[in-house]
Amino acid sequence: MWNNVIVANIGWDEVYSGRAVASHHSYVVQHGTGGEAFNFQPYRGLFYGYIRDGSALDRFSHRLWTIVFVSKPSEQERLRIVGWYEQARVTGYRDRPEYAFEPSFPNSDEDQRYEICSVSKTAFLVPVEQRAALTLPQGHRIKSGGLYYAAGGDRADTEAQQASRNRMVEWLRATLPGLREDAALERSADADFPDLPGIIVDEGGKPHGFSPVPEGERHRRLKHWACRNAQEITGRALGEGRVEQLLLSGDRVDAAHEAEDALWLVEVKGWGSPPDDLRRGVYQCIKYRAVAAAQPDWIGRQISAVLLTERALPAELQALAEANGITLMVHELTAEDE
Repeated sequence: MWNNVIVANIGWDEVYSGRAVASHHSYVVQHGTGGEAFNFQPYRGLFYGYIRDGSALDRFSHRLWTIVFVSKPSEQERLRIVGWYEQARVTGYRDRPEYAFEPSFPNSDEDQRYEICSVSKTAFLVPVEQRAALTLPQGHRIKSGGLYYAAGGDRADTEAQQASRNRMVEWLRATLPGLREDAALERSADADFPDLPGIIVDEGGKPHGFSPVPEGERHRRLKHWACRNAQEITGRALGEGRVEQLLLSGDRVDAAHEAEDALWLVEVKGWGSPPDDLRRGVYQCIKYRAVAAAQPDWIGRQISAVLLTERALPAELQALAEANGITLMVHELTAEDE
C-alpha cells in the first residue's frame, strides 16, 4: 500500500458527490467547479477520481496506488486530508463513465465533460468535522499543482527531496489506518467485481490499457446485432457472424463475417462513445484491416473494415474514415434488438 502513493491537491467540498467544489485554482474559478466534484460518489460500485495534472499518469497504469486527496476550505488555510483511495488504478484523462450510460449526465459547462484519471473499489471520505486535525505536516513540498508522488514516482530526487517524500509517506502510514472506520464509504450492495473493470489485461495477466468503464450493455447488444445481421453488414445472405474475432496481433474485433472470397471486420461504438473514442474506432478499423490482410488464412480475400455506431460521426471523422476506405454504418438500438 505504501510503495506507490500519490497526494492529490483538489478543490474543497464536504461530500464530493456532484455539487460544485470551492477552489482558487484557475479551472474552478473559470467554470465554477471541477472534475473532482464526483470523486467520492460511487458509480456502478466503483469510485472514479479526477486529479489535476493527471495526464502524466498513463505511464503508471501498470501499478496499484494509494491516492490521498488533500484540500483546504479557503486559500488562507492549510492543506488537510479529505479522503483517499486504496488499491487504485490510474490512467490519463478519460470521460466519466456515466456518459456511456446516462445521456442526461451533466457537463461541467456547455461543452466540457467531467473527466477521471483513477478508479478504485475502496474509498474513504473524512467527515468534515475531523479534517482540521489532519493538516499536512510542516515542510511538505505539495504546492499548487495537483499531483505529488510521495512514493513510486520514479523521480531523480536529491537526498533532501527523497527525505521529504519519505516523511510524507511515514506520516500517512501513521495517520490513515486510524481513520478507516469513520471514513469508509459503501459501494452499492449489488456490486461484486472480481477485478477492476476497465483495465484491459492480456492473456498473461499483464495490464496494457485502460477503459473507464466495463463493456456497456448497449455495446454488447450492438455487437451481437452486428453478428446476427449479415445482410445489413455485408450485403450478402451469410449466416451468423463471430463475436470477438481474434487476430494474430492479439486484438479482438467486435464482430466478423466471412465468405470464401471476403472478410468483414466490424468495430462497434455505442451511443455514449465520446468523440475521442469514435476517432479511436476509425484507427482501430484501419489497423484490423491491415493485420487481417497479412494473416495467411485470409491472404487474397477482399477485406473490409466497418465502423458501426449508434449515431452519425462528426464530419471530421466521417472524412477521416472515407479517406481511409472505412465503411460507416449507423444503427440505433431499439427494444427489439436483443
